Amino acid sequence: MQDFTANEAHLSTLDQISPQAYTRFILCFGLDSGSPHDEATQSLRHGLEATAIQIPALKSLVVSVTDSRGRETKDLRQQDVTMFTVKDLTTSRLDFGEIRSQGFPSQVFDAKMLCATGVFVVPGSPVPTFLAQANLIAGGLLLGLSVWHGAFDGTAITTILRLWAQNCRATKDPVNDSIDTFTLSAAAFDNSRLSKVSVLQRGSVEDHPEFLLLPEAPTALPPGLTQTLKTQIFHISPASISALKDLANPRHSLSPQTEYSWISTNTAISALLWRSVMFATYGHERPVTDSVSMFSLPLNARTRMDPPLSPDLLASAWCFQDSRLPVNALLEANLADIALIVRRGTDRVDASYIDSLINMIDSVPNPSLLTPLVFTDVLKTCSISTSWAGFAMYDFDWGNALGGTCERVRTVASGMFNGMQVVLPELTKEMGGGLEIVVGLEDDAMERLKRDEVWMKFARLP
Repeated sequence: MQDFTANEAHLSTLDQISPQAYTRFILCFGLDSGSPHDEATQSLRHGLEATAIQIPALKSLVVSVTDSRGRETKDLRQQDVTMFTVKDLTTSRLDFGEIRSQGFPSQVFDAKMLCATGVFVVPGSPVPTFLAQANLIAGGLLLGLSVWHGAFDGTAITTILRLWAQNCRATKDPVNDSIDTFTLSAAAFDNSRLSKVSVLQRGSVEDHPEFLLLPEAPTALPPGLTQTLKTQIFHISPASISALKDLANPRHSLSPQTEYSWISTNTAISALLWRSVMFATYGHERPVTDSVSMFSLPLNARTRMDPPLSPDLLASAWCFQDSRLPVNALLEANLADIALIVRRGTDRVDASYIDSLINMIDSVPNPSLLTPLVFTDVLKTCSISTSWAGFAMYDFDWGNALGGTCERVRTVASGMFNGMQVVLPELTKEMGGGLEIVVGLEDDAMERLKRDEVWMKFARLP
């Protein structure tokens, strides 16, 4: 097995099929009137510099390369990238106190204003893996982050933020930093298992109908991925989560089955989202033909491999689960039956599946021509949900210069990715608990969602 070190960062085989797009989101920090902006930005800058020394891949470009077998792939090249910039918006309309009083609404977080880059880049161009923009506003700081999904997934991003927060605290008190002492494991830099090909495990394009192998690189993105959407944040309280899990419990299934007796919160939320997004899209006008709806949920491959990989592995180590149901059947099904379909799709993503997927990617001359089938019809029959609920971003103490912990995590106003609904990090008890969900739909569909009795039984507007 090849030994990878912190100073020798490479992309793995599994990284090759990650969305070639930036994950863009905002960390909202409220600052006391006596806390100057320059102290906060200095802490962030120095903290990020220290973090990049520990994680050299942060100061890297993703570039196109030809491997030893003549295949076209992506890899990392270290470069002196300008990772951190500051934007002074103190004379703009943005005021942290007002944003807080309004519940941190989506429309405030304009991507062009608050982030250093767009979601997509020119195909073939070198891509910085990590860009941060500190936006200074009256009473606070909005930290706009753009992280290349082809290098780091949400789990890796959370690890990076934890280390960055710790390094920010250390810039002010390098001796006494006992709140959270976190050290990356050696395994955090060893992604070789995500490239290891087993001759005993079959893996071909035919084995993975959830992916489409394009004949050539597309000259344009599908319309559903480029359309500008409005997003809305909904809140599901702890009590509503309990009620939802009860309603979606397998005992309420209309299809006799004995394999499952419980479901997770993630499965229950996924079932509700899949059903509700399709209802908002098609409930008013059923498809003429019985189109099939596809739902996908990114899953953490670290915990599903055998043996499991280190939880702090710095990679884009995820796989899509694949659930399908005719649209009309989906609209008529109860939540328990939809949840069972999601659960079965999730359970199919095991160590054997991941090995097969790696072998499939390795067999393709140009992995960039592989695209998840669910991306081909977003905003119509296809729906994606990603959950950051377990990412403990509200627990990280960034130090006094930044007011301690961030007050809210938000996607940009246009959402993270068209067709993808985002479950944000779980709110702390002090915040009222529960989950916030970012939903992006076309205007008419959003209005239908807000009138949907099933969805609004559990979700409420801030």
